Amino acid sequence: MPMIQTTQASQATQTATLTQPVTLEGVGLITGLPLKATLEKPATQSGITFYLPDGSVIPAIADTVVNTFRGVTLASPTGKTLSIVEHLLSACAMANVRHLDVRLQGQGDIAPELPLLDGSALPWFEVLAPFSDGAPETVFELASTLVHTDPDDPDVEIVAVPSDTLKLTYLMNFDHPGLKQKWYTYIEATDGPLGTAIAPARTFGFVRELPALQAQGLAKGVSLDNTLGLTDEGGYTAELRLPDEPLRHKVLDLIGDLMLCGVPITGIRAHIVARNAGHTSHMAFGKQLAQQMTQ
Repeated sequence: MPMIQTTQASQATQTATLTQPVTLEGVGLITGLPLKATLEKPATQSGITFYLPDGSVIPAIADTVVNTFRGVTLASPTGKTLSIVEHLLSACAMANVRHLDVRLQGQGDIAPELPLLDGSALPWFEVLAPFSDGAPETVFELASTLVHTDPDDPDVEIVAVPSDTLKLTYLMNFDHPGLKQKWYTYIEATDGPLGTAIAPARTFGFVRELPALQAQGLAKGVSLDNTLGLTDEGGYTAELRLPDEPLRHKVLDLIGDLMLCGVPITGIRAHIVARNAGHTSHMAFGKQLAQQMTQ
């Protein structure tokens, strides 16, 4: 029996027409350097593609992923890399954008990462409506349970079970009073659009870890404007935009990583439950799900 059943979506939204490219500017999370990303509708249905200043071209597909440590890094055939792509890809999935050209500019024509903007997917999502390809015509309904476990960490697991609507659950156990044994579930049928419930959730991290990361040449772009800091006292460096915002950001990352695997989140019906998962496990699970969807 196949793991996935295919049905036709009840209604596909009309594809919008883009008249002008849109450019977003900000600093990079890793480097702290100023960056620009110009979004354009491609002439053909060529997927989501990144164009680096040196002419390198990187398609947003699982085969180009070369690193999943604290973010997703893609690489061209010549070894040129681009990091922190997950927030844009998550916004693309939420906005039903499956074909997009992203042209990058940076300081000294270096663009090793996408601009972090406010640390969420919201700025990307807000400008993507004119790029929409419409809701997927085919919806994939999970027929039986799919499980991914991490062979190196028994506390990490992602499970997908059949559901009549999209549900996304994240379970977290962080060393922070507000994030111990916590869980959050997004339910499409009751929680409204992903762009409202998930896209505004910002990236986060422990304040105490920042000096060590910056000493390693990482997180140079972190600021109060783009990152939600977790304090040892159990608080946050800013007021939460949404209840359970850190857990919602984990769901945001999962959506972007699934998009890289060819799994558009608006085109599936399942309840996906991720426990202590990160980009590495997201990608492994996404590949499993994508394989089942093609059988």
